[in-house]
Amino acid sequence: MSRELILQAVISGLLMGLIYALVAVGLTLIFGLMEIVNFAHGEFLMLAMFTAFWFWALAGLDPVAIGLGCVGIAGTMLSTFYYIFPDVGTNFALLAFVAVALGGFGSIAGSLLAGLLIGLVESLGGLLLDPSYKTLIVFALYLAVVIFRPHGLFGRF
Repeated sequence: MSRELILQAVISGLLMGLIYALVAVGLTLIFGLMEIVNFAHGEFLMLAMFTAFWFWALAGLDPVAIGLGCVGIAGTMLSTFYYIFPDVGTNFALLAFVAVALGGFGSIAGSLLAGLLIGLVESLGGLLLDPSYKTLIVFALYLAVVIFRPHGLFGRF
């Protein structure tokens, strides 16, 4: 395994981690301000990917519009290289919930860090182990945080 391959995996993991972080930040903004879990977050990502027209979510100045704007930006960025299909948002919404829980519900910095961590764990886990185990590794990390730090890395709830 070459140094270039590992560097490419790290960069790829950071880029996907930024996408996960953006989706998670949108989700944690909505939860942190309204204390409502937005289960339709993945569907908003899917809509953004299909339309690549996200600025409609920023028309209002309320926190929900900002959260939807974050997921809209992520969906627009994903639409240039990721498969677009009706259930695409489900996978990202699940990982966003994991990132929000890892970072701590209501913590924007925690969601950013957890999103980056998930992207790196996915990318390096897929490279160093078997690619089919990358999601399993992410959920094992999630389980470890839930056991040892139930409020997440920076949680307040």
